[in-house]
Amino acid sequence: MTNTGDTRGIVGRPPLNLDAVDGMSPFKLAQLWGDRTAWELAGYRSVAEELEELAVMSTLVSWLVRWSPITMHRALLAGATVEQVAAAAGDTVAAVAERWQRWAAGQRHLNQTNQKFGMPPAEYDKVAELLAAALGLSIGAFTCRLEAS
Repeated sequence: MTNTGDTRGIVGRPPLNLDAVDGMSPFKLAQLWGDRTAWELAGYRSVAEELEELAVMSTLVSWLVRWSPITMHRALLAGATVEQVAAAAGDTVAAVAERWQRWAAGQRHLNQTNQKFGMPPAEYDKVAELLAAALGLSIGAFTCRLEAS
């Protein structure tokens, strides 16, 4: 970032080191961004303040995108319908299935490597069946389904 000589930051705090934002917990990021008293009003901000808020928002979005398939998975296991999950996510059933499938593939691989972690086969099958039925597909349509070795 170009030094503009502007040393203002979040109200009452020193300016954030933009690289340090990546190391913040998602909960701290959400709390910081949600605290509207911490930010100057739009139109009265310095370059540093605008960049700080953008960095906080962008890093928080990255966390939320990675975590949303986990929450989708849990909602389905808790009894939500695929359609309810898609509506809550503001997306289509197909998009929810695709995001879940990408995440689930990693979880299944992790579980196959070490059964203490990742997603067990029965849990995967239950959610895959729900998603497949909602899409009018067979469970075999989910390519990350691992065969027993």
